[in-house]
Amino acid sequence: MSIDVKLSQEKYGEKNETDFYNILKQNGLTNIIRTEKYTPYDYYFKLNNMNIYIELKTRCIKKEQYDTTILATNKVNFFNNDIKKRNKIFYAIFGFITDTKEMEYYYIKYDKELFNSYAKQVIFNKEHFKIPITDLKEISKLYDELGT
Repeated sequence: MSIDVKLSQEKYGEKNETDFYNILKQNGLTNIIRTEKYTPYDYYFKLNNMNIYIELKTRCIKKEQYDTTILATNKVNFFNNDIKKRNKIFYAIFGFITDTKEMEYYYIKYDKELFNSYAKQVIFNKEHFKIPITDLKEISKLYDELGT
């Protein structure tokens, strides 16, 4: 991977993180915190005594392009092993490009049994869960789930 490509991917990710942060705030998550770069998750907030962690993954493809999307297993491992708090929830949010080049968002709530059922694949020396696209829910359902 060339340095130029890596830099443009980082800028793409940072822009999408900022855009999604603003969307979350507009949808009632006013106490959300955007984490520092290289933190294993992108956002954190507390809601009804629950500690909620969100990882955002944006793609330059349409949702239907593949049957699965990927999430690095280290994100889930960090959540399970390093975050010692009780009452915790992890959401993975996936953004995909539409025909009009807008970003549309979907999510999956971490469930140990479900994630253990997913196939894994090593990509660039990093293990990933292969999450079926059919397991993703529209982002509006997340707002309903959170009560915002």
